[in-house]
Formats: sequence, structure tokens, C-alpha cells
Amino acid sequence: MPDEKPVVAPVSPKGFASLPAFRRVSYLKKNAILLEDLVYVTVSGEKIIVPSGFETDFASIPELFWNLPGFDSDGPAAVPAILHDFLYSCHGYGPYYKTRYECDRLLLEAMQLVGMSRVNCQLIYWNVRLFGGFYSASKPWNKDGAPKATKV
Repeated sequence: MPDEKPVVAPVSPKGFASLPAFRRVSYLKKNAILLEDLVYVTVSGEKIIVPSGFETDFASIPELFWNLPGFDSDGPAAVPAILHDFLYSCHGYGPYYKTRYECDRLLLEAMQLVGMSRVNCQLIYWNVRLFGGFYSASKPWNKDGAPKATKV
């Protein structure tokens, strides 16, 4: 029919482009280092790249809660947690100017996109909202999301 509008395909699929390869730092720590870039496209279409070589601990919550369903480093929340750790490590500075709240919301979005249950997503999200700030307190967070000023 001539009156029908053509279906426009999204520019890129939402979510993670692929599962990242990583290696453990040691047998005693759960930390891991990315061996390749991790690419995530948000629901709004923003592309975020976590660079290879980034070290993650998979969690910004107290160890007590690491046993939440799906949150272990081999569970479905592991890849969204890598994205979240990277965004937290930026502390609101470049290349991705995100507030702590925006970082936490992207974790929730990413967990939903990988198919985690609503209950598990909410459990992990609220743990990160309540306790995540304690893990990022070593460096001041850029509250307004603007680039850090540099001296010339």
C-alpha cells in the first residue's frame, strides 16, 4: 500500500556487541582484566566502549551480597558489572560524563537487556545504589557531569 510508512531498522542493536574475553588476575581475587574492548549500546543509542586492559572486580557492593542470584563473576550480571565498574572508574569525567545515578541506571538497563529476572535486577540495582558510593569514595565524583578543567 502506498500510504504505509517503511519500517526503519535501528542503527545498531541495543546491548552488548559480544561477550568479552578476560583473564583472572589471581586465584585469590575475583578481579579480571579485559582482553578485548567491551562495546555496549544503550537503549537511547549511545555507544560506550570499555577498553581492553581494564581491570574489574565485578561488584561495587559489599562481599556479603556477592552471592545474590546471578551476580557471581560467571553469572549473567558479570558483563553489565564490567560496564558499571568502568563508568564508576571515570567518576563523572571523560570520556563518558555520567553521574553516579546514571551509571547505576545503565547497570540496571544492561542487566535487563541480558535477560536477568526483574527481581534479581532490582536486588543488585538497590545494593549498588545503597553501597556503591562507598567503593568510589577514594576519588571525588564530578557532580555536574562536566569535563574536568585542565591548566594550560
